[in-house]
Parts: sequence; C-alpha cells; structure tokens
Amino acid sequence: MIEMKQVFYCNGFTRKKIGKDDELEYIVRNDTYCDIKYIKEKRAFVILSADNKEDALNEVLKQDPNYYYMDEPEKEMLKRLDENVMANYMK
Repeated sequence: MIEMKQVFYCNGFTRKKIGKDDELEYIVRNDTYCDIKYIKEKRAFVILSADNKEDALNEVLKQDPNYYYMDEPEKEMLKRLDENVMANYMK
C-alpha cells in the first residue's frame, strides 16, 4: 500500500489528518480527500474519496470502480493507478 500512496504523493497529494482529535487520515489535494482500502474478499485495494472536507469528516466516501489486485504485477497495477489518479482525482 505504501507504493500506492506514493503514486498520490507524486501527483501533488499530501497526507492530512482531520477530525476533532486528528482521528481520520486522508491523502489530500485541493478539496479531494482520498483513502486506500483493502478488500479481503477480493484480495484487492480500492480508492475511496470525498469531494469536500465535510464528507471526509463524516466518512461519506465514494468507492472507485477500479480494483487493484494483489496478484496483479506491481508495475502494471501502479501504472493503472497513476492513470486513474490523474484522470479522476486531480481537481
């Protein structure tokens, strides 16, 4: 997952903690709040996102339709992720 977060950081996102006690952590660029979640049943990662801080605080997140599978070659998976981040999360 560290390599996946690095894709976001290379595209201008930063790590940010929000909430009363900084209990929520997101990868943020402008007003786009993202997180990466592992889905055990699919053996895959998925991007969750919110278009504003209020939705992020309330954990009202949209799930990206793309899955990044554990058995997928890492180089290809990171390339797909980078293309998805640039196309859909670079507001």
